[in-house]
This record gives sequence, C-alpha cells and structure tokens, in this order.
Amino acid sequence: MSDADESAQRVDDVELDYRQGKIIEEAQANSIKANDALRKMMTEEILPLFKTINKYVLLIVGIAMAIDFCLVFTGLANADQRLINSNVIMTLIGAATVQLGSIMFTISAYLFPKT
Repeated sequence: MSDADESAQRVDDVELDYRQGKIIEEAQANSIKANDALRKMMTEEILPLFKTINKYVLLIVGIAMAIDFCLVFTGLANADQRLINSNVIMTLIGAATVQLGSIMFTISAYLFPKT
C-alpha cells in the first residue's frame, strides 16, 4: 500500500471514529432525556397515586371509626365487638411502613444502581 493509501485509510478511520463518537454521545443524550422523562412521570403520576390511595384508606378507617363509636355508644355493640381495635391500627401502621420502605428502596435502587 502506498503512503497516500495509508494516509487516506487513516483519515477514513479518524472520520469513522468521529462518527461513532457522535453516535455514542447522541445515545447518551437520549438516555438522559429518557431518565428525565421517567423521573417526571414518577413525580406527576405515581406519587399522587400513592397519596390518593392513602387518603381513601384513611377515609374508610374514619368511616369505620364513626360507625364503631355509634354502635358502642348506642349500646348496639359491646366494647369488645369494635371494628377498629389495636390489631387494625397495628396493621395500618405496618402497611404504611412497608409501603414507604418499598418506595424508598425502588427509588434508591434506580438512582444508585449496583453496576
């Protein structure tokens, strides 16, 4: 191969490397945009869903407590027949703790991958 052919080959290799570098940069930029979109979706859609679910659970518990108080104070039920007892309260606290823990684990696993 002549010097001109080798020089032309080197120019082609440099140009190819440059194009590959641009492709990699573009892929990284697209990945960053996709991550931003995912974070935005988590913030705008998933977290309000958790808030709504927890509000409804509290509403249901509040209604059950109101019915419970009415039944006990009118004498239709005894104190040991209550709907809302210590087991219900402990279950709700445990479920809220598990829910928060799973959310935090998922978010931290996404933000700090083990790669």
